[in-house]
Amino acid sequence: MAKSSYKVVILSRGRSDTIITHKIMPYADLVVPVSEVKLYKHTNCNIVPIPDELHGLGKVRNWVLDNYQEECIIMADDDIQKVALVSGQRLRYSKDVDYIRQLLENTYVCAKDLGVSLFGFSQRPDVRIYKPNNPFSFNSWVGGVIGVIGRKYRFIENKLKVDIDFFLQNMLRDRIVYVDLRYSFIQERYKNKGGNSIYRTEEQIKKELEILKKRWGKYFIYKVNKTNEQIYVKIPRKQRLIL
Repeated sequence: MAKSSYKVVILSRGRSDTIITHKIMPYADLVVPVSEVKLYKHTNCNIVPIPDELHGLGKVRNWVLDNYQEECIIMADDDIQKVALVSGQRLRYSKDVDYIRQLLENTYVCAKDLGVSLFGFSQRPDVRIYKPNNPFSFNSWVGGVIGVIGRKYRFIENKLKVDIDFFLQNMLRDRIVYVDLRYSFIQERYKNKGGNSIYRTEEQIKKELEILKKRWGKYFIYKVNKTNEQIYVKIPRKQRLIL
């Protein structure tokens, strides 16, 4: 396989002094607004500037898909600490650069062989819910680290929650998304300041959740209260056994 067939890209979504993903993915390109390039020099990453007027995660993800030639783009948030191995009796963690790079490449190869357009990893690093006889999922939405193969679909150009819509587009047409439940990337979720986090207001979240609900109906379920948000996608993949 040609090395150029995939590319790892870190998307800046917070302040330059809070980024941590580059420590475990130093080979990745770092996508930042052109006006902030100097602020990210300390990462020693290959910095790719994007126009300042690209506001919101959806537009940034689409820009990446439009401006890279590789078949597969693996997009990572900027607040990832490490990867967790969920399949053992207790959680094990790794920050090893080569191990994580091999994991990303292997997952891409598996997804490509399956013929899917989207892949990712478990978002629930909990050994208590992991099932050894069911190490993969084909109908779970992914975030944090996602792989997009080809250019069949576009991200909705909202500021938040764009990964859920992208997942549902894939499920509607391809009927399958590849998720390796044995691994989970651990993030400092919602702690970064600046960047895309400035849009994470209660009003904006509610507005975009309503857009998704109107667009996807019964397949998208959410609950929001003062302390957290609960989001579900409900797309059954297995036929019921009728006796």
